[in-house]
Amino acid sequence: MPTSARADDRTDIVERDVSRTGRAILRRHRIRIGNLMPYTGNLAEFGAIGKAEAAYFDMINARDGINDRKIRFISRDDNSDPTVALDLTRGLVERDNVHLMFGSFGTPGNLAYGAS
Repeated sequence: MPTSARADDRTDIVERDVSRTGRAILRRHRIRIGNLMPYTGNLAEFGAIGKAEAAYFDMINARDGINDRKIRFISRDDNSDPTVALDLTRGLVERDNVHLMFGSFGTPGNLAYGAS
């Protein structure tokens, strides 16, 4: 099937595909949600929160997502380090083009990217 736009979840919300019959088909892209958790380091036990959040979004996706749009939950390990948290947040926003940051854990990391 020829495509007028590249199928990639970094593109716009709606993509237009043109089938062999010439009919336009609209396809919705994933909602990208960013997250930082201390999966390793001194606060690694709190990484279970990130795993629970990921399971919740998996459940939403199994129920056809939000308005028929699936969620792509992108969770990164910040090792409870504010410098790492700032770099990872920039990467999620600038490179991964997340729509929002959700439920990130830890005051130092939240202050680091909140102040930048």
